[in-house]
Amino acid sequence: MNKFATLVLTALMLAGCAGNGDPRSPTVAEPPRHFDFNQAVVAINAAQVAVKSGNHGDAIRSLESGLSLWPAHQPGWAALSQAYEMNGDAAGANFAGYFSERIAWANSLHGKTAAAAFDNIALIDKEKPFADPRIVQTATLLSAFYRQGEARITGVQAAQLESHKTFGQRYLIYPVAIATGGIILYKLLRSTGSD
Repeated sequence: MNKFATLVLTALMLAGCAGNGDPRSPTVAEPPRHFDFNQAVVAINAAQVAVKSGNHGDAIRSLESGLSLWPAHQPGWAALSQAYEMNGDAAGANFAGYFSERIAWANSLHGKTAAAAFDNIALIDKEKPFADPRIVQTATLLSAFYRQGEARITGVQAAQLESHKTFGQRYLIYPVAIATGGIILYKLLRSTGSD
């Protein structure tokens, strides 16, 4: 009986070490998109020049291009709403105004929280579809933007933490693991040999 209990205990300890602790099924990661703040600012500045020259169609195209490169640019959304309004497109002005308000709020949140808020827009659309399909497409883009930004920040923090570890923090786990494995093996051999 003692051998059986030791074997079960050892199997449970090894299983506990092997598990990752996440009971959920793995999800497929969304491929990263390229977001570029500098290119977005260039496109938004070009749109401002187009607005001053009275070419609202070019301004709208430049603003949409800039906002696809950096979707969390709140002044860009406000300018897009105004450009749509000057062009006589009330639906476009409402669409851009919708995100202008939400971007100002989302930029004050943690990245994961902001991404989840935009994920909720897609969930709401499943229950009661929005009249403008651009809302869900843009919410999906913004969710990816905030998640990718949060992943980048987490990666930088992890690299900084790793670079500040001491020798003991980096390598002490190996002798501890070997000693623990040796003790378990000794106990198993001793318990099997005593019967």
